[in-house]
Amino acid sequence: MRPVPGRALRAGPERSGDEEFVGRCRELAVLHAQLGRVCEGRSGLVVVEGPSGIGKTALAGEFLSRQDG
Repeated sequence: MRPVPGRALRAGPERSGDEEFVGRCRELAVLHAQLGRVCEGRSGLVVVEGPSGIGKTALAGEFLSRQDG
């Protein structure tokens, strides 16, 4: 995962809530840092990439669920 200047984060469908989100602290920290930069008025793009089934949508959903409003 790498931050790339230019675009906003989009996520797919939310998780059902039955699954427990485990790990990915580093990746969540990258997303949080990028959000902080955007809140400071800078723009950016974060590319979440990987093989099918690796948990990209779950990561984005978890990040969004932890944000205030």
